Amino acid sequence: MGASGRIAKNTTYLTIASILQKVISFVYYGYLASGIGTANLGKYDTALRFSSIFIIFMDFGLGALFTREVAKDEDRLQQHFNRFFSIKIVLIAVTLAVYIVATQLSHIVFHNVDSTDVYLYYLAGCIIVLDTLTFTLFTIFRSLKQMQWEAFGILIYQSVIYVAGILFLHFHLPIVYVLLPLLFGSFIQLVYMWVLVKWKTGLTFHFQWQWKDVKTVIFLAAPFAIAGIFFRLSGTADGLMLKIMISDSHAGWFALPYKLAFALTVLPGAFASSYFPVVSHYYKHAKDQLHLAVESGIFYMFLLSMPIVGGVLVLADEIILRGWGTVFAGSITTLRIFMIALPFIFLNYPIGNFLNAVNRQKLNTVNMCISLVVNIILNFILIPYYTFNGAAIAAVISNVLLVLLGLPWVYRISGFSILRVFKKFAATFFAAGVMTVVLYFVQYTYNILLLIIIGGVLYATVLLLTNGLTKEELYQLKKAILKRG
Repeated sequence: MGASGRIAKNTTYLTIASILQKVISFVYYGYLASGIGTANLGKYDTALRFSSIFIIFMDFGLGALFTREVAKDEDRLQQHFNRFFSIKIVLIAVTLAVYIVATQLSHIVFHNVDSTDVYLYYLAGCIIVLDTLTFTLFTIFRSLKQMQWEAFGILIYQSVIYVAGILFLHFHLPIVYVLLPLLFGSFIQLVYMWVLVKWKTGLTFHFQWQWKDVKTVIFLAAPFAIAGIFFRLSGTADGLMLKIMISDSHAGWFALPYKLAFALTVLPGAFASSYFPVVSHYYKHAKDQLHLAVESGIFYMFLLSMPIVGGVLVLADEIILRGWGTVFAGSITTLRIFMIALPFIFLNYPIGNFLNAVNRQKLNTVNMCISLVVNIILNFILIPYYTFNGAAIAAVISNVLLVLLGLPWVYRISGFSILRVFKKFAATFFAAGVMTVVLYFVQYTYNILLLIIIGGVLYATVLLLTNGLTKEELYQLKKAILKRG
């Protein structure tokens, strides 16, 4: 099998696994939200948000750097494994010590952080240690272009969590045990991956530490780490601030629509994996073709996001109330606010990946930093007045800002046609508008599954009839999402 065929096969494994994982995770999260209520969901969500900040420091970009270095020279796999894993063990130990101190300080400083939260934070700390070790083992197979093992590991992990979580809910265990399914899933996944590494590669670990080498590795990994920190903080700050400034229940009302909205990013995420190498190739070998990649990338984000926005704006009540009951009624408006942000969230995938692909990753990182700072400031201003809806408004504004910061640079480098982009936007907006109006008038006539089918068929039909979407574009989108290259 050629290199392109192997890439397509490997990325297809990961695409399918990622989509299935999102589906299983979303279903489980739905059961969990219904079973434990808003306040406990807030505790669960903030424990994971709090710990997710620290996992970045445990890896510090080593995973991406390890993959790159081994891909260059597979014969040095054992040497690279010893170097990188040794550094990672030290990073884990140092970060874990800081994590313990931060957990205790949060209990002392913030009145909303009680003993149950502290217990959950410690469990979450154990989970991130297992997960970051597993991630290192994933990178071994990524660098060897054997991603099917990671794909299987993802599915095993999520399936174990689902089964263990359903048992947790069935036996009505105390909330302090709510993270045990994740801990169990992470442990099983780590054991699975370690057995595979020993079986497939025969690697053994020998601690290796040379200060000069360590400094070089940390310096090279720092750009990956900084971008990861900004990305992680942008997805965690709002929920943590809600808990600290208001209450667990408000964090729970925010967490559910947040999970619903960001579960959808598997679509632009899958597309971006095929978009990145195309832009990289054009930038090096055919710069006059860059505008085509940008125009198609932006169009596909409009194409995917617009019907979701229209459908959820109409059906938000039905989705929340039928799915989770009146206890989450407060999340309806928040979900609608997130839908305003969705097209911009989707657009940031081709914009950010474009800047990274044309060696403007520092610029992209600066843009993310600015967006994050604005998001935090807006949360401080809006949360006291509008609570979880204020956090959602802050998310909308910060995502719009990120697009506005990046898009002019994309235009300057690629010279894409604003007119063609606007025409495609108008076509998708019109089709989504027709679909939304129809759904509004028939929303109480049919069940929600049938409404989704009706909306999808109507949206596609209007696009095809108005030539807003050609058969070739539809084929290319399917190829990008399912094969990623």
